[in-house]
Amino acid sequence: MTLRRTFRESDEHFFAKTAALGLRRFLETRGAQAHILTDSLHSTEIARNGLFSISCETSDPNIQLKHNILVLLHRHERQVLRQMAAHHSDKNILSVRHDVASSLLAGIWPLAPFSRPQGQQIRKYLILCNPRSGSTYLTEALSQLGVGEPREHLREETVYLFSNKSFRFAYFVDQLTKKAEHNGFFGTKVISHFFKSLFPHRSTFHLAARWLQRFDWKLIYLRRADKVDQALSAYFAKQTNLWHVEDGAPVVTEPPYDYGSIRRFYDHFVSWEEDLEFFTGLCEKKYGIPVLTISYDDLWRDPESSLEAILGFLGAWGIPRPRLDHSRLPKRVAAHHRSISVYKTKFLGDMGSQSDGAGG
Repeated sequence: MTLRRTFRESDEHFFAKTAALGLRRFLETRGAQAHILTDSLHSTEIARNGLFSISCETSDPNIQLKHNILVLLHRHERQVLRQMAAHHSDKNILSVRHDVASSLLAGIWPLAPFSRPQGQQIRKYLILCNPRSGSTYLTEALSQLGVGEPREHLREETVYLFSNKSFRFAYFVDQLTKKAEHNGFFGTKVISHFFKSLFPHRSTFHLAARWLQRFDWKLIYLRRADKVDQALSAYFAKQTNLWHVEDGAPVVTEPPYDYGSIRRFYDHFVSWEEDLEFFTGLCEKKYGIPVLTISYDDLWRDPESSLEAILGFLGAWGIPRPRLDHSRLPKRVAAHHRSISVYKTKFLGDMGSQSDGAGG
C-alpha cells in the first residue's frame, strides 16, 4: 500500500523522540546489550535519552560490533538494513519502525520468539467506528471471549509510521498479526479520525479497501445512531478526563454546559460517519469484503446477541470461551453523569433555535 503524504522534517523529529524513549525503556527493562545504529537526524534524540548510538550515514563493512543485537533507526532504513544484513549476517538486526514497533504494539518483547502451528491461517478483522461508539466495551468483550484480543494499534505515532515513504506496510502488518494473534484471530480497532489521517479524501479510500481485500480481512462497522448522545459523551469525557467508566470510578464534578463545544463534536461525528458509511459501502459492494454492522444500542441492550453475531461472522464457533465477566467491562458514561439528559434537552432546543434563526 502506498500513501501519498508530504514528508515533513518535524514529523521525523517527532518520531525520533518517541522511538528514542521507547528504545530506552526497551533496553532498560530487558537489560539488553545492543548497538543502536542511527543517522545524524536521530542521534540527538537518542543522546537526550541517555543512550549511545553509532553513526551509520553509510554502511561500513568494517565497523566493529561486539554485541549480537543491532537496532536500526534511520531515515533510509531499507537501504542501510540491506547493507548491514549483508555485512553482519551473524547479528540480530532489528528495525525500530518495523520489528520493534510491531512487537511493542503486540505487547511482547522485540526479541521474544513467536511461532504458530504450521499452516494455521490467521483470521483478521478490523473494527471501524467513530469515537464514543462503545468500541472499548466491544474489544474488551471480544478479548474475554478469546477472539483475537483486539487493540487500538493505529494511533498518532503509527499514523506517521504508516505514511512514511520508506515504511514496509505489508511486512509490518504481517509481523504484527503473527505476534498478536490469539486463538488464530487477530483484531484491531480503527477510530475515524485516525483513519482520516491516513486517508483524508474519499479517492484514497480505494487504497485501504484494496489492501483489506488482498489480505482477506473482515470489517466490523460499529455505529452509534444518536449523534447528540455521542457528542455529549465525548464532551463529558474530554472535560472530566474520564474516558471509560468502571465499577468504583470516582465521582467527578459535572462540567458546565457549552453549546459550541458540544456542537463541534456533533458536527465532527456526523461528517466522519458519512465517510465511514461511504467506505464500508465501497468495501462491501465494489471489493466484496465481508462487512458486519453492529449497533451501539443493540450492543448495550443485548450484548450476548451482538457478540454471537460477531462470532458467527468471524467463524469463531469452535473456540472454547468463558462466560462474559460484565464486572470487568466498561460502563456507559451516561450512567455516571446525572446532567447528561438535562444537557441533551437543552442542546436540542438550542440547535432547533439556531436552525429556526438560519431559516428566518
